[in-house]
Amino acid sequence: NSNFVLAQFTTAPPICNPPGYFSVNANNTSATVFWYGALYAVSYDVEYKKATDNVWIPAGNTTTGSKTFTGLTISTTYDWRIKTNCS
Repeated sequence: NSNFVLAQFTTAPPICNPPGYFSVNANNTSATVFWYGALYAVSYDVEYKKATDNVWIPAGNTTTGSKTFTGLTISTTYDWRIKTNCS
């Protein structure tokens, strides 16, 4: 019989899918965006901007499947984006 020989392996991190199915409920000066949660998601970072601007505005981090933007300009088109944070 021999002694144990030490070896190691590392498991792969979980696949962190982006969230899916987006919808928006907007009125004059606010909008709430909704999405289905992503597999292995811990939270989401959300940003928005006027469609004509180049600078994204952080809207914060959330653990839910929605985010509300307030103080928006009437009759203005906005872009928004979301990033999944995984465990």
